[in-house]
Amino acid sequence: MLSVVIHIDDKKDFMIQIKIQGKKTFLLGILLCAAVFLFASHKTQRLQLIVVSLFLIFIVVFAVNLIRALSRWKTIGTQALVPVCISVLFFLLSHHAAHLGWKARMQKFQSQKPQYEKIISLMQKVEIFVGHKLVRVDLPNGYKHLAYSVLADKDTRDVLTVEFLTEGGFPVKHAGFLYRSDDNPLEWSHINRWPKVSKIEPKWYRISD
Repeated sequence: MLSVVIHIDDKKDFMIQIKIQGKKTFLLGILLCAAVFLFASHKTQRLQLIVVSLFLIFIVVFAVNLIRALSRWKTIGTQALVPVCISVLFFLLSHHAAHLGWKARMQKFQSQKPQYEKIISLMQKVEIFVGHKLVRVDLPNGYKHLAYSVLADKDTRDVLTVEFLTEGGFPVKHAGFLYRSDDNPLEWSHINRWPKVSKIEPKWYRISD
């Protein structure tokens, strides 16, 4: 009789602990997805460190939840798996959050595209001088928010290439947008600087290293 009472008490204690673990895992998962979304929409060193730290913490939490689930399986059965299932769910949701962040970044680019095109127009009209060497270009007042660094050059055929560096990471990570007036970035002599180049629309590319 005493062993039955102890067993019931253990079950109650385990259920309380499962609820607490589940809530903590849920809250951590929310933080992870939010951080992933923010990092995907605008990459910064601080956000990258936060995302990496949260992922490492989440992996540890998953391992702890799994070990506890296995140890409590005989007492409370499948309910012991609730925190583990929550962990797996948020791992999957974090990938969806990254996709949503990417879409948000592209929407922001589209909203700012007229301003980017204004800079391109000023370069083509030589109101902003661009030579045959890749050099940093200072943006006019009112446009400095578009990128933390802009580099541009023209080749011997006067094909204009412009890098708008908008985001960064840790330790050396850059991302932004590339404009190529002939829509052929592979012909650019500096394209090897960017391992990842993906086309957004004619003449515009997303770049990152």
